[in-house]
Amino acid sequence: MKYLKTSLNMILILIFGALTGIVLLCLVFLLPTLPMYQHVKDSAYVFSIEGEYPSLDGSSSKLLDNYTDALMLGSAIFDKKDSSLLEKTMNVYHPQYDDSFPTYCLLAYTEDYDGMYAGSYSRYWHGYLVFLKPLLLVIDYLQFRTVNRLFLPCLVLVILAVLVKRDQKKMILPFLAAVFFLRPSAVAFSLQYSTIFYISMISILIIALWRDQLKKNNRFLFYFLILGILTNYLDFLTYPIATLGISAVMWLTCHTDASLAEKIRGILANSVSWAFGYFGMWIAKWTAASLLLDQNVFQDALQQALFRTSDSAFGSHFTRWDAIYKNISMGFGRIEWLTVILFGAALLYGIWACHFRLKQFLFHGIPYLLVCLMPFVWYGVLQNHSYIHPLFTYRSLVVFVFAFLSMGLTARADQA
Repeated sequence: MKYLKTSLNMILILIFGALTGIVLLCLVFLLPTLPMYQHVKDSAYVFSIEGEYPSLDGSSSKLLDNYTDALMLGSAIFDKKDSSLLEKTMNVYHPQYDDSFPTYCLLAYTEDYDGMYAGSYSRYWHGYLVFLKPLLLVIDYLQFRTVNRLFLPCLVLVILAVLVKRDQKKMILPFLAAVFFLRPSAVAFSLQYSTIFYISMISILIIALWRDQLKKNNRFLFYFLILGILTNYLDFLTYPIATLGISAVMWLTCHTDASLAEKIRGILANSVSWAFGYFGMWIAKWTAASLLLDQNVFQDALQQALFRTSDSAFGSHFTRWDAIYKNISMGFGRIEWLTVILFGAALLYGIWACHFRLKQFLFHGIPYLLVCLMPFVWYGVLQNHSYIHPLFTYRSLVVFVFAFLSMGLTARADQA
């Protein structure tokens, strides 16, 4: 009966999340697009200067995804006059010009080119618009970059202060390593990269602040459910597994006295809950769009799902290991030796902290190693997507970085 009640509550939360998501999008689509349009027009020239994928310092790990940023901005300002509020909310139209890249389409739209028409990614929620549209009423794209560059380090400092106050000083190095692995300088310049970054960081903050409250009455299970829902709603399929993996590590730091079996069960249960929220929101969007618009969104979505999980791209075939290798190369390129030294030091510290009892350290490390596997499982399933888009999917490896370093630095001699 307890499990049935929990399952029903999870379904109700998912339905409530989907309905809330629709309402919020409807509300922001009521906002006037003219001031948003003007702000984007004032700063759109940056795309003609930078192009689709500029790099901040010449390294592939710091490539910006202006391609998707332009698509997001276009979705925020495009006003399809002959469509209803519900159609705008469900379809989320963006300006399209021939088969051009979104950067050119956005520039063409702001210059009032003839021949523009409405494109759509109706399979996505586009929940980022709940924040982006109001922001564009008051700032332009370049000002967003400035605000992001100021807000991001402030949030990192707040999290550091909370970790110190909550007596989780051992998590400071794993946390800082995770932040720097995500290349915050590139994140600060990109709409596309920011959503998962902030969800992950805020999740660390929430768990550090309210871990005792979340441990009561199975609340963590619902927390991971809501986390999965928010990840799907706000993200554009960048590195969503990061929100699960980083939060799973924080969950382990809240349950240091649990047995190995309890930790493994907890990791699996929270992962299933996150997956139910994440993939449930996909299905909820496709269902809502199909019913409300009287069109088969499922067909397009399922075709894309099959494509993203396929083993072919650019007219050739590849293996799961090829996809994994591309992401590892991009993520750890230029920092190979630093990674080896840092990981080696964390591993040696963990063994030393357990008084060189390797069996004890192994039992401590197994749950963390399970979390370490998450990005590789993700790459293995979404192999096409991971192979084509390593410029942002490599950031899923932040889970490995955070979990491995936390495994070493949180070990202690009195653990069973």
